[in-house]
Amino acid sequence: MALYLMNLVPYRPISRAPRAEDISHGRLHAIELLNAIRPRVVVLLGATACRGLLHERAAIARCHGRVTVRGRVAFFITFHPAAAARFPAVRRKALRDLRRLSKLVWEENFATAHGKYRRSAAPPRPPLHHSPPFRGGAR
Repeated sequence: MALYLMNLVPYRPISRAPRAEDISHGRLHAIELLNAIRPRVVVLLGATACRGLLHERAAIARCHGRVTVRGRVAFFITFHPAAAARFPAVRRKALRDLRRLSKLVWEENFATAHGKYRRSAAPPRPPLHHSPPFRGGAR
């Protein structure tokens, strides 16, 4: 099973949170990358990746550790490593999330290896489609 860790904006904007332009630019590249790699599980690192790919506005503190399935791709949401490095409480939650992810991946691999379901019977995954770039709004 293919697993991919993803941060939507691969560079750090200087002294600011990523803007809508940064997110839409990163989304285009991320979707092309996901269509090329075709992972079964994508780990979204932080709120920016979650908002950019899933269009979810929930705070990361509320939606971390959750799996969202879109098409044949499972998106696992967790904290950004920089936040985990800075805040001990976030680090504990992030480690709990990663243990849960490890368990989910192990169960998936075990089921596949022991014939619980056949991969060949599943239809091919359609490519992800990106939303149009952000235009307007507050600056």
